[in-house]
Amino acid sequence: MKYFFKTLLIVALFLGTLQACQSDETTEEIKEDNKISTDLRFLMEFTTLTKNDYNRINFNCEDVHIVGYFLNNQGDFYPAPKILTFLPKVLANRAISSALKAAYNETEIQFTKDDFRIFYISNNDIGIVLNKKSIAEYLEDCSFKFDEIEREAEMLTVSDVNFNCSGLIRYFVPDGLEHIYISKNGIPISEGIWAVKNALSAYNEINNTEFTMDQLRINQVRFTSPGGTSSFAYGANEIKNYFENCALKGGYGDCINFKYPFTANRVNIQTDEIVLVTVANDADLDELTNNVDNTTLNFPITLVTLNDEEIVVESYEKLEEVLRNTASYCKNINDDW
Repeated sequence: MKYFFKTLLIVALFLGTLQACQSDETTEEIKEDNKISTDLRFLMEFTTLTKNDYNRINFNCEDVHIVGYFLNNQGDFYPAPKILTFLPKVLANRAISSALKAAYNETEIQFTKDDFRIFYISNNDIGIVLNKKSIAEYLEDCSFKFDEIEREAEMLTVSDVNFNCSGLIRYFVPDGLEHIYISKNGIPISEGIWAVKNALSAYNEINNTEFTMDQLRINQVRFTSPGGTSSFAYGANEIKNYFENCALKGGYGDCINFKYPFTANRVNIQTDEIVLVTVANDADLDELTNNVDNTTLNFPITLVTLNDEEIVVESYEKLEEVLRNTASYCKNINDDW
C-alpha cells in the first residue's frame, strides 16, 4: 500500500511540474515571438488621437448639408464642394476628388482629403452650426447631447492677437447671433493695437455707443498663404495656431486607420489562460494599447487609407512600417495628375 501512495505522489508531482512548464513555455513564447514594441504601441495609439474633418462626416445623419474648404498645413486655401449626407459616400468621394484635381490645375498645390475642413453644417432641424466642437458632437451620432447648442465659432479677444503677424481682422462685438463690426473692412494686423483702438473710437462716436476693447472679439484672420492663395484661419484653434508663429502649421495626419473589428490575444498572468479580445472601435484600441505587455495581435490586420484603399498587413514589422508612413497615404494615389 505504501508503494501505491508513493507512486501517486510521484505522478502528482510530475503532472504539476509538466503543467507549470507548459504554462511558462506558453507565456514566454507569446512574449518573445509576438511582442508589441513601445514604438508600435505609440503608433497604434496615434491613430485614435487624430481625426480629420473628412473622417468625421457621418453619412448616417439624415439630410445634413456640410460646407467646407481645403486648408493645408502651409495655410493654402481652396473651396470644397458641398457634401450632402443623404447621398452615398462614393458620390462625396468623387466630388472631393474632382475638387482636388481642380485645385491642383489652378494653383499647382496638391491638397488632400486630410486638408478638408468643415466650415458649417445645417439642416431644417438644427439650423446652421459653425462651432467646431458642436459640429464634431453632432456628427458623432447625429444628435446633440445638450439642449443648448453652441452655434457660433469659437472666439478670441484682442489680447490674443499677435500684432507681429500679417493679415486682416474684422473686430466685432457679439450681439446674440449677430455681430456688430466696428469697421467695414478688415484692419491690418501690422498696424498694431492703436489701429483697433482708433477704429473702435470712430465707431462709438458715429453710432453713439460705448463699446470697449474688452468687448471686442475675433473669429477669423485673413492672410496670404506661402502658396499665394487668399486664405484664412477660422475659429479659436486655427487662429491660435496662426498667431503662434504667424503661419499655420501641422495637420491632422489622419490618413490611415484600423479597419474594425480585429482580434488580439490577452494572457491572464494569474492563470496563464489566453483570452480572445475583439477590438471593435477606437475606444477598444485605446484600452488594448494601455495593456500591451501580455497582449498579442492576431494577423492579418486590415487598415483603410483616406482614399478608401485597404492595406492588409501580416506582421508586426509591416504594421509598424505602414503606421510610420501615414502621410504617404494622404496622397491622391487614384488620380492621374
